[in-house]
Amino acid sequence: MQRILLTFLCVLLGASVFAQNGTIRGTVTDGETGEAMIGATVVIKGTTNGAATDIDGKYAISVAAGTYTIQVSYVSFQTKEVKDIEVKAGQVVVQNVKLGTDAKALDVVVVTAKVERKAEVALLTMQKKSALVQDGISAQAISRAGDSNAAGAIKRVTGVSVEGGKYVYVRGLGDRYTKTTLNGADIPGLDPNRNTVQMDLFPSNLIDNMVILKTFSPDLPGNFTGGYININTKDFPDRFTFQASASLGFNDQATFNSNFLTYNGGGIDFLGFDDGSRSLPVSRDDRNPDVNNFSRDYQVQTKSPFLNQSYSVSVGNQISLGTKKFGYIAGLSYRKTNQFFESGRLGRFSLAGFVQDLDDLNPNYNVVNKEANETVLWGALLNLSLKLNDRNKIGLNLMHNQNGVTETRTQSGFLDQDPANTFNSFALDFQSRSLSTAQLKGEHAFGSSKEKKPISLDWISAATISLASQPDLRFFGYDVQPDGTVFIATNRNQQRFFRNLEQLNIDNKINLTVPFKINGNDSRFKTGAAFTLKNRDFKQTIFDYGTSGTNRFGQVGPDGTFDPAVYFNSPDLGINNTTQFRDSYTGTESIIGAYVMGDLKLTSKFRVLIGARFEKTDIEVASDDPLLTKGILDNADILPALNITYELKKDMNLRLAYGRTLARPVFRELAPYASYNAVGGIVEVGNPNLKRSLIDNIDLRWEMYPTPGEIVTLSFFYKRIQDPIATAFSIFAPNAEITWLNQEDATVLGAELEVRKRLGFIGLNDFSIGTNITVVTSELNIVEDELNVIRSIDPQRITDLASKGTRPLFAQSPFLINAYLNYANENNGWQASLNFNIFGRRMVVVSQRAVPDVYEKPRPALDFTLKKSLNENWKVSFRARNLLNPDYRQEIDFRSSTSVYDLSNRGRTFSLGVTYLIE
Repeated sequence: MQRILLTFLCVLLGASVFAQNGTIRGTVTDGETGEAMIGATVVIKGTTNGAATDIDGKYAISVAAGTYTIQVSYVSFQTKEVKDIEVKAGQVVVQNVKLGTDAKALDVVVVTAKVERKAEVALLTMQKKSALVQDGISAQAISRAGDSNAAGAIKRVTGVSVEGGKYVYVRGLGDRYTKTTLNGADIPGLDPNRNTVQMDLFPSNLIDNMVILKTFSPDLPGNFTGGYININTKDFPDRFTFQASASLGFNDQATFNSNFLTYNGGGIDFLGFDDGSRSLPVSRDDRNPDVNNFSRDYQVQTKSPFLNQSYSVSVGNQISLGTKKFGYIAGLSYRKTNQFFESGRLGRFSLAGFVQDLDDLNPNYNVVNKEANETVLWGALLNLSLKLNDRNKIGLNLMHNQNGVTETRTQSGFLDQDPANTFNSFALDFQSRSLSTAQLKGEHAFGSSKEKKPISLDWISAATISLASQPDLRFFGYDVQPDGTVFIATNRNQQRFFRNLEQLNIDNKINLTVPFKINGNDSRFKTGAAFTLKNRDFKQTIFDYGTSGTNRFGQVGPDGTFDPAVYFNSPDLGINNTTQFRDSYTGTESIIGAYVMGDLKLTSKFRVLIGARFEKTDIEVASDDPLLTKGILDNADILPALNITYELKKDMNLRLAYGRTLARPVFRELAPYASYNAVGGIVEVGNPNLKRSLIDNIDLRWEMYPTPGEIVTLSFFYKRIQDPIATAFSIFAPNAEITWLNQEDATVLGAELEVRKRLGFIGLNDFSIGTNITVVTSELNIVEDELNVIRSIDPQRITDLASKGTRPLFAQSPFLINAYLNYANENNGWQASLNFNIFGRRMVVVSQRAVPDVYEKPRPALDFTLKKSLNENWKVSFRARNLLNPDYRQEIDFRSSTSVYDLSNRGRTFSLGVTYLIE
């Protein structure tokens, strides 16, 4: 057994470490298109020792320690020599080569080997050579900015904003119009009311890059309009690498603050999931459960939290197994953070009395809000790849992400029903989210090994399980009279909620690419098919407490607080199961897709991508109440696409694109029943008559790439949405009630500007700057019945958008600005980055009964990162986040007054880290 373990460890660490030989390894690409070159010849000059590149354009040559020149050749391409490649015993030297075409193809180009820092440059090269309008962010840029998860990183991309710290909006369009995939495979969301994955689930140190496609191509799924985001996880390296890092952080509002709120939770909350202590203690079907089965611990506590913590480790290598090559990378990350604010405010408002005479809204609810959050995020990644030969490769990607949030909240203020008393409440909450995915994929090339671009087939089959659990969400409220007498709040039930969402995603894709030439220019025909299946099960269970005795429970204590144990230890305390089984549902969605397209290089400068995609959609949603009608969606759509690229000159492109895409309702919107949303305090009613939306997209973009790593782009876009799905308040319901309706056409119009520039032209060789600016305007027609109510209640709103019958799209910012200043000096090992981000005022809540909509104010964010390489293995870093610490402020403007809907701030965070690296 010991011998087996020793052998296994030797394989993982790479047997080449113990050998006297070294290895020259790299990738050969077409300098014009950036594509991998299959079958290129790489030899050590003056010898017969060499190799041919494989399906990925990769080669590997074993050599004794020494200094070498390699010679790279391919038919009709210039031969290139790279000299002064120094190889040490046991070392892998990575030397990538770009070949160029030329009339004098027999000439030899000689260059000197040098270290390549190309992650960000490679992403820009891919963007330049793409047939589509795209943007992205590399692991290098993510690390430089110091972002801890994908949500924090993606907002630095042109035209991208993040709502609620989780949900991505591209070009002003929300999660309904944004598609997110992992390594090209579909992944499910974890919010029953949302259409996309929550981006804060992905630790940044497991990400290689994120690419955002902004125009449609038939080989992509049709359900995106703003952007298609592909999260690419780290791939195995060209040589052995090992990295371990640790950091400790201080939040100036949470860390070591003895007022930090908490409660007795589970024993393994630090792992991001519950240990079972919060599990539902009785059957969902038990309508009169025994109250003694439930924990009576409703006590809010305080503690002094320790420093924020972050740890990560990864290891990777590739190994030759005879004629086969095996590569792997494994990674693990863990992060625990705390946030706390003590002076937040929450308000809810209405119009009352003779509206024409009002200067202010009537406050229904106005409280001081204290909230503490303890957040855990960890992720594990294992990517394996096996090259069977130069023409065939298979891979397996495994990933698990786990997030847990413990939230404790207290509120104190007044309610309009009883303004003489002080209303107090608290909530104890824990939410666990996880995403586990397995992806099996393959790439295969056919034909002669001498073909530069052979017929190729690629496929992927992925299964993802997503779980979201909110076990034992507890609410408790009470009123305090002026004399200190305490009453249980009769207008706020003492409740416990148990919620659970489970979803299984199966995603299968296959693509066939056939290359050919038009007038000597490389073109390709591509066709493929896809099948996606989603199964969701959502369960919600609600319990209400009550007593048969008096509602008075004595006086407030000398510290001004009331112990809820007085209530929960009452001998006549009872509990009722008030669950409406219609609140829970199951849903199934299947999508069959097929496409055909041509990527045509008509001349050396003129490229056209044209084709169409067919998608057949079947969605069925069924409530747990069998008497309710099922929600059903059945559509077949053909989605055309046209992308034109004209190369104005070598490093300058002009792009024009048209594409038709679609947006489908989510399960909850289609389910025809009413349910109570405790988070929003409102009844939601699904609509089985919803239709999918069709969107026509037009894009125009000019782009220039002055030097590697630099870019200037200017884009314009227009979108027309037919039958957009929007939230609407029911004007006939006696209480607050919303539904979803298809409305008349909506439009989106915008422009984007991006600039990245090195400052060597003014003598600042180690500095670079960048900015991207997006300006967007949108209009969505308000439902006529709602519009009539607004005008009848408040006819003075003649300058309001509502009086015109439109409002902007939900969470669409009129502008987005990102800017950065970077410093990097390889000689002294110092790196620094200053990053700024701000979004424009955006609508975040659609109000009811003529109350103006709620808007979130612009919130500037300023972050700073400083790094120092001590030697080739050790690095230290300092990060400062949210330096301006602005208010998170949502408000309602009415006449000349402004009312606060939600107000808080998150504090500044400072961290110190250390990294150990072998590569």
